[in-house]
Amino acid sequence: MKLYSNDLLLLLSLLAAAPQGEALKVLWGDTVESKVDVIDTIVADENSKLDVIEARIDELTPTLLDSSDISGGTITISSAGNYRLEEDVTTNVSITSSSVTLDLNNRSVFGTLSISGNKEYVKVRNGNFFPPAPSSGTTVTLNIPWPTYRILLENLVIVCADSIGVAVPGRYGIRIGGRFIQVLNCVVVSGAASDGDGTTSLGAVGGRGIDVLSTAGWGIIKNCVISTGKGSSTIAAGSTGGAGGIGIYCDRSDYMEIIGCTILGTGKGGDGVFRGGAGGTGMLLSSNSLDLAVRDCMVKNIGRGGAGSTAGWNGRGVINSETSATLKSIVLRNKGYNIPWVKFNLVGGFTEKGVQITPYPPTTTAINAYANTYVL
Repeated sequence: MKLYSNDLLLLLSLLAAAPQGEALKVLWGDTVESKVDVIDTIVADENSKLDVIEARIDELTPTLLDSSDISGGTITISSAGNYRLEEDVTTNVSITSSSVTLDLNNRSVFGTLSISGNKEYVKVRNGNFFPPAPSSGTTVTLNIPWPTYRILLENLVIVCADSIGVAVPGRYGIRIGGRFIQVLNCVVVSGAASDGDGTTSLGAVGGRGIDVLSTAGWGIIKNCVISTGKGSSTIAAGSTGGAGGIGIYCDRSDYMEIIGCTILGTGKGGDGVFRGGAGGTGMLLSSNSLDLAVRDCMVKNIGRGGAGSTAGWNGRGVINSETSATLKSIVLRNKGYNIPWVKFNLVGGFTEKGVQITPYPPTTTAINAYANTYVL
């Protein structure tokens, strides 16, 4: 039954003079109760939908974190959920639950981040990590151990302070041991090793930017900017300086892609009495790595070997140590700049596998779109 304008006027006048139910009965007769039942059902259904929406809103509303959440020098996230940092904090952060999203809200953590093993679906994004200077051992700012799965690090800035003490290795930026890990749009500055003394026979190495372990695989490192610290020098008789830091190191990893990254520079090798340390390398793919891909990256300002009775060998832009056809990785369309020695040391040996762009700026059209190229 349609309600026309005259009916509406009548209904309004009746509502002003009688209870709502009686007014509806006058207009619609005895069928009003069934119509009211239908309306009640619709209202109940809509209320149920609102309850679902409100529950979803509550679920998406982040739990706010600040310095009051620090306990024992750590903020521990032990329950699944959405979290947001509300102020700069001097603490370490530990994630011990799966299904966690941590938005740093463009704030800074003056400490480290660790994710417990056997966790998955963890996202950390939009902020800065400034860990303190290490004074012993090999240390890591963001540690993603084995086994972890489906972890996302995005839009992070990681700046490591140089090590202190005697021959302490430089701090690493990110260590990846899990699988299906994505590191996107991050800036990583690893730490320099501290120098040795008159009793130090082997200098310590500079920190690695991103360290990919043998347990890691099926991941992506994309659009990251990395620089690394120097190796330590030592004055002990017969000593060897420490190697400079490596931008991205893949140690027998498998099915990883490194895309569009820039290695701004690597640390020089430390000086030694007997031998200088090796200069830092931009990217190193170890032997027995399986099906890695490095493409569309820039490597520049690669570290020189340290001084000694025998100088340390200079770093390379990219080293691919795998020579087996069944395990072969690919290195395509990368660019090198300001590297006065071998830039692309691929499939063994120290032979240049890049193509020099000459003259510069180029005056001819490149024929091989997949070649690794460099400018002196």
